[in-house]
Amino acid sequence: MINTFFSAIKYFTRLPIPNSWCNYSPQVMSRVLLFLPFIGVLVGLTTYFAFFLSILLFNQNIASVLAIMATVFFTGAFHHDGLADVADGFGGGWSKDQVLRIMKDSSSGVYAVVAICIAMLLQYSILSTFRLDKILLAIVSSAIISRIFPVVTAFFGEYARTDNSSRAADIAKKISLGELLMSLLPVVGLLFINWQLLYAIVVCFIAWLFLFLYFKKRIGGYTGDCLGAIQQITEIVSLLTLFALWQ
Repeated sequence: MINTFFSAIKYFTRLPIPNSWCNYSPQVMSRVLLFLPFIGVLVGLTTYFAFFLSILLFNQNIASVLAIMATVFFTGAFHHDGLADVADGFGGGWSKDQVLRIMKDSSSGVYAVVAICIAMLLQYSILSTFRLDKILLAIVSSAIISRIFPVVTAFFGEYARTDNSSRAADIAKKISLGELLMSLLPVVGLLFINWQLLYAIVVCFIAWLFLFLYFKKRIGGYTGDCLGAIQQITEIVSLLTLFALWQ
């Protein structure tokens, strides 16, 4: 489990984890997704730390931009890439094969650029106007909540690609109910901190269900890019919900 945890950190972030701490075997990689909500704790704290340091020197607008930059550098834009590919694939493709082929293309189209711009504008708009006494909990909880839904997708869904050419093929494995419940532990901890976060979880679940059914209808399941898009969209939905609740 410890080996898998460090492998998950190295896979989902740009932290310099020594190779001796990781084991990129198929068995380990098939379980790194389980630790994604725990990675959300690290991402959320990193984002807030960048925001906190920045606001000591600048205003909230600049601090919000620098916090978003910190998140991008920390994660290597891992999930942003998924959102961009999904926007291009589902925006430009009609059949399943077209959608999958476009998502695999390394170039970015108009749909990808528009999706990333809208996502970052929304994140900036929320962070730059959020209550400062609530922003720590909002940032960290949204980073965690948004990362439970890729795990839920892997539990209920089917991997859409039939080949193993994608680097997500190893992690897109069926997980058990016990493993799913283990992944939800960070969310349970959040509810002990503030029960109102349940509102964000419920709204994010509705958004996830729409995405899950849409992906299933269009391509028969999900891909690694779909997981990234789910994370980005549910994170924004969580922030919007908390903004509406606490503002």
